[in-house]
Amino acid sequence: MPHLRSAVPAVWRRRRTGFLRCVPALTLCGMLAFVLGSPTFAAKKTKAEVPEKVSVPDGGDQELQFGKYSGRPFSAILEEDRDYCRWILDVAETADASPTLSRFADWLVAAAPELEDADDEEVTFGKHKGQSFAQVLKDDPDYCSWVLGACQEKDVAGALKRLGKFIKKNGEGIGIKKIDTVGFGKYRGMTFQEVKDADPSYCEWVVTKADDPSASSGIKNLAAFIKKERE
Repeated sequence: MPHLRSAVPAVWRRRRTGFLRCVPALTLCGMLAFVLGSPTFAAKKTKAEVPEKVSVPDGGDQELQFGKYSGRPFSAILEEDRDYCRWILDVAETADASPTLSRFADWLVAAAPELEDADDEEVTFGKHKGQSFAQVLKDDPDYCSWVLGACQEKDVAGALKRLGKFIKKNGEGIGIKKIDTVGFGKYRGMTFQEVKDADPSYCEWVVTKADDPSASSGIKNLAAFIKKERE
C-alpha cells in the first residue's frame, strides 16, 4: 500500500556499507518503547523515582474484643476515632488494663506514635475546656501546678492524666501545687475555692455540719477553709 507508506514519517539511517536507507519513524518509536519498557531500563531508574511504601505494623487486621468498637479492626478504629485511641493508651497504663486492651495499645504505639504528642489536644473538662494543652500550659501555670498535684491521687480520670503527662513533659519550672478538692457530695472534684465562690448557702451548711461530731474529715477540712476565707 504505497499511499500508506508515504504517509508515515521516515528518517534516514546509514548502512554499514556507507549507503543511506530510509527507515519508517514508527519503527524507531517501537524500538524506543521497547527499551523504555524493558526490565533492564526500569532497573536503572533512580530510587527517587520509585514511591516509597509506608511501613504499617502487622496486626492492624486484628479485631477489638470489647467496648463500642468490638469486632472492628485495629486499623479502622485508628482511622475513625483517634480520641478513643488516646483513651486506650491512658487505660493501658493502669492496673485495670486487660490483656486484649494492652495488645491494642501496643499496636497503637507502633502504628501511630504521634498520638502521644498532645500539643493540639483539647482539654475536655473544667474551666479550660476546649483549649489546647499547649495554650493552657502557656496561659495558666497555677492551674497546671494544680493538675500535677491532682495527678498524684490514685483515681485519676484519663483526660486529667493526659494533661498532667503533657505538663510534666513540657512545663519546665512548673512545680506541684497542692490544691484541696472536695471528695464528697454534689461538688465532688471541685476545688474548695470553686465551691466557696459558687454556692454560699451550701458553704453555710458545711460550716454548720462540721460542728457535728459525726462529720467526716472532708467536711471539716472544707469548713475550715471557708472560715479562714471569711476572716
